[in-house]
Amino acid sequence: MLQYSVNEWESHGLNRYGQEKRKWYFQCPNCLQIQSVEQMLKEGYPPDLAYSYCMNCHYEAKKGTFGKGKIVQVNQSNKIEVFDFA
Repeated sequence: MLQYSVNEWESHGLNRYGQEKRKWYFQCPNCLQIQSVEQMLKEGYPPDLAYSYCMNCHYEAKKGTFGKGKIVQVNQSNKIEVFDFA
């Protein structure tokens, strides 16, 4: 599984979807549902859950992404597994 710094991961999002993060899409590795940050906000979820929680099947990235996600190094001692971009 690929590992990125926060800046590298955000660069991938910017290159793929542009500056407006509400338009970024992520895919749940469990049910393959695709959701955007904007959809999460409309449903009342915090925007940062778009890459770590599936609204459809309630799966959480912290349970693992079956090799389909990414690892983001938040700081020197903290890594998180996230859903991949859709």
